[in-house]
Amino acid sequence: MNINVIETKLRGKIEEMDILTKKDEMNEDEVRAWEALKAEVTSLKEQLERAKTQDEMNKIFAGKTIEKEERKAESSVAARFDEALRDYIKTGTRSREFLGENGGLKIPMEVLNQRSMFYRADPINSTSIINGVPQNVENSLSVVTGDDFSLLNSLGVKFYTGLTGTHELPYMVQLTTSKPTEGGDPSTANAAPATVELKPQTYSSEQSFTKMSLVNYPSAIYNGIVADMILANERKIVADYFSAILATDSSVAATASGLSYGDMLKLTKSDYNIGRASFVTGNDVRVYLEQKAASSSGISFAWNSLNNTIAGRPAINSNALSSKNAVFGNHEYGVVGIWGEPELVIDGTSNAAKVKVTTLTFAKPVIRNKYAFKYFSADTSCAV
Repeated sequence: MNINVIETKLRGKIEEMDILTKKDEMNEDEVRAWEALKAEVTSLKEQLERAKTQDEMNKIFAGKTIEKEERKAESSVAARFDEALRDYIKTGTRSREFLGENGGLKIPMEVLNQRSMFYRADPINSTSIINGVPQNVENSLSVVTGDDFSLLNSLGVKFYTGLTGTHELPYMVQLTTSKPTEGGDPSTANAAPATVELKPQTYSSEQSFTKMSLVNYPSAIYNGIVADMILANERKIVADYFSAILATDSSVAATASGLSYGDMLKLTKSDYNIGRASFVTGNDVRVYLEQKAASSSGISFAWNSLNNTIAGRPAINSNALSSKNAVFGNHEYGVVGIWGEPELVIDGTSNAAKVKVTTLTFAKPVIRNKYAFKYFSADTSCAV
């Protein structure tokens, strides 16, 4: 029964009970009527509870159905792209569906969002006997990688995709005001907006495959190589993002004789309310701070490895940040612009026995507002 219908009936029965109870004294027939109404109300309440529960379940099911259809659609795109990639590598034939502006294969977002698809593509399984027990061994590519866009996403960096042309992003320092005397002039605000330019840069790597290897490799292997070439572009963009922070004029001097807990706290000193902020350090700084006592008592360490914090603030280490560097700030003021979609360009003419694969990404990382960051770059004498 419909929830609204049940609620209407329930409301009517309760109103009837209310009319009876408002009498100074109910006779036996009225008492029996009230008890009968009470039983109906109890039954309707149970019906209402069941109907609401069913309605919630229907919503969950409907959501799951939509989610399943979306996953199915993404999987279909990924499967078609995988087939197009194989044909392109082996025969040079380019799929019209994925034809890019640079003559290569345009890599769709559905594939970029589930890169593990590359590593699952047609693995060849072999069987070995270990201690008398058959073991399946997957003949696919295993790659241990550094930080790609997943790091910037976790930090809250904004991604502007599908860009065309050059863009100017204005920013400025906060303004100050005055308290003028009677008849006096207010101070000049001195607004002086500056701009950060978003202009595409090319990130690219290439790999030559012998035609014999393409014939003999399982697709999981060469697809895995191509996948990491794409991620290599991302890793370089991430490194350039941190270089952009280190290129601003918001540096803080570190103690030359040895990095201290106080040096890390100095990074948090800001004249502005920058919101959600965190530390990012190079791997060497993290290792050093995990061994560095936060105080003379030596009870706690500068980097709390139990919850990855420094002075209670989130801390992340990355090989994308160069050695002896640390950054503190709100990365929502960081931007990565992306023009078009990453492409694969294959040149089968450079060598009769080889096929050259090139990955192209057009992107630019910039710092939207330098006032949201502080950093230090310790010199070589600093004991880290």
